[in-house]
Amino acid sequence: MPNLLLFLSEAIALILAIKTLNKSLLSKAFLIYILTDFVILCIDIYFHFTKYKHSTLFFASTNTVISVIELNVYYYYFYNLLNLKKSKHYLVIVCMLYSTIAISFISSQLFIEIPRFSYTTKLIGSIEFALLIPFCYLYYYKLLNTKSILPIFNRASFWIITGIFTLASISIPFYLISSFFSANNNENVLLFIDLFFKLPLIINFLFISKAFLCKEPLTT
Repeated sequence: MPNLLLFLSEAIALILAIKTLNKSLLSKAFLIYILTDFVILCIDIYFHFTKYKHSTLFFASTNTVISVIELNVYYYYFYNLLNLKKSKHYLVIVCMLYSTIAISFISSQLFIEIPRFSYTTKLIGSIEFALLIPFCYLYYYKLLNTKSILPIFNRASFWIITGIFTLASISIPFYLISSFFSANNNENVLLFIDLFFKLPLIINFLFISKAFLCKEPLTT
């Protein structure tokens, strides 16, 4: 059931991203992010049902790839949303460093077997979310201190940022302790994954869909 809900939430977000696509680079960036995640999810579901023996390695590797795309898309979004022109060089440097480290790490797995590969990819994912959270706080601070006639729930940015914040806040502790559950063959490991990995993803994509439905620019 969680896989089905995740599939539907991403499919809805993808359809709306295509429907509302415009000439802006930001719109195209979100489409690439959602489309890539959706394709990887479909492959992961297929591997799950066919019991592909390298499915865990595939999941760990592609999850890191998604984190690279996610960070770059959201940092570009923050740059446009929060008018961070003075922080442009910082954003670019962080994205380049993170992307280089993450891609180099998963690429090295093709040539040598890396101990605790899955755990390290989760640690990398935690770093990505930690890099996103401060900008969410900055957004909420500006939102609460700016007068506007547009209701909060009609703002596309509110739904996107809340989706990011929810996903990041829950995923960081999940990534850091999930290996402990798996290593000890905890009987509740599947429920743990459903609640603290898949559910935040579902919420994130539903909130992105809601942002598209606001019929306002994503930076509104």
